[in-house]
Amino acid sequence: MKRVIILCLIFVSLCAFGCTRQAEQGAAPSDNAGAKAETADSEIAADGKVEAAEVKAEGADAKAEPKGSIKYVDDAGQPLGLQLDIAAVLPGEVTEIERKVGADGIYHLAWLFNGMVSYSLERLPKAELGEGGVREAFARLEPDAYDASLRPDDDMTHRLNGAVAWMWYYSTGHNEDTRTNTDYYIQRDDFDYRFSVSVPADFADEYKQAVKSLVNGLVFVTR
Repeated sequence: MKRVIILCLIFVSLCAFGCTRQAEQGAAPSDNAGAKAETADSEIAADGKVEAAEVKAEGADAKAEPKGSIKYVDDAGQPLGLQLDIAAVLPGEVTEIERKVGADGIYHLAWLFNGMVSYSLERLPKAELGEGGVREAFARLEPDAYDASLRPDDDMTHRLNGAVAWMWYYSTGHNEDTRTNTDYYIQRDDFDYRFSVSVPADFADEYKQAVKSLVNGLVFVTR
């Protein structure tokens, strides 16, 4: 009887040992898979850090300013900086009729309003400060002008924050081609600036308000 009991105990022990081995062998693949997953996660994390570092480096390169000075211009080739501009919007058809821009910053821009009123903005080389210099400048700019009068415009000087302003009133053309012209010549430390507006003499009263709007809309801007 004792011998039978001992044999049973040995059999049970062998069965238990076999089950334990089978369980360990079944668990090994799962553990390996977990280890592989953990390794993959580490590699992904490392790749992510590298990729992020590369993106950051590319962003830094994109923001970096190129060495050396670059003179930026707008889409018309006009140098950026302080410019005389017109803030007024006229109630009608406005067509650009001329645009000349030099590499030295000198420009001439001209428009036509309703096929009748022409007006322009210019940035010019500096003339001698004062009436004598302005008269010499107008003699070059408008050699065919007549019935001309020149006077300082203190109101415009005040509106343009102290830039010295002169008003030049004159006529051009003859008979049915006679035109009434009003110019503002403005002197600053960098350049001289000119705003000119011209209207057929027979329609001067009709477009008086439009001319006034243009003059009142003169302003210096930086762009």
